[in-house]
Amino acid sequence: MLTSPRVYNRLFFIIHGGLYSQQGMVLVVALIFLLVMSLIGVAAMQGSNQEERMGDNTRQRILAFQAAEAALRAGETYLLNTSPLVYNGTWLRDIADRLTTADFGNCDITTFWSKSYCWDGTTAMNCATDPPGSTTGTCTSASQQVDLSDTNLHEQPRYIIERLAQLQGNTGGSLRGGQAINPNAVAPSLYQVTAHGIGGTSDAVIVLQSLYIR
Repeated sequence: MLTSPRVYNRLFFIIHGGLYSQQGMVLVVALIFLLVMSLIGVAAMQGSNQEERMGDNTRQRILAFQAAEAALRAGETYLLNTSPLVYNGTWLRDIADRLTTADFGNCDITTFWSKSYCWDGTTAMNCATDPPGSTTGTCTSASQQVDLSDTNLHEQPRYIIERLAQLQGNTGGSLRGGQAINPNAVAPSLYQVTAHGIGGTSDAVIVLQSLYIR
């Protein structure tokens, strides 16, 4: 039986119309797939940028720690090798002018050493204000700089030494067999060395302290 032209044209339209519809669905699926891949790519880029920032923050903190540690060792070496000590009331303070809680104002000890204390002689946070944070004018430098000649640092590290107290007893040192204690020896003193290190950026700050007896 022969198919009439009208029926043939209708079949042709249905077949080709279905084909065109299937081609449209392929385009939609391809666009959706492209969108998903784009979202995955953007998320991967954001994660990579965040990891890069985290890595840089870690590097800056390590630089600041190494600088502070170098300044701390410099202060301890000064105590070891310098005699007599000449107190100057700035970076080498005797018992009478050592820093006390009265100098901290309403700042906690961490804020005082990391932000409030005037390390470089430029500006310092005013701990007497509430809340603390407003800066004062220029101040006299009260710390000793250690030149590491490291261009990666935002600033060279600094330290101060405070004589906290004179201990009771003599400087006989550790007891050893056959070693007599000298009763006429001068009683040792307890010192605190505070070091301040800054990494490659001004907000990467590390403060270290040690106690030293001599």
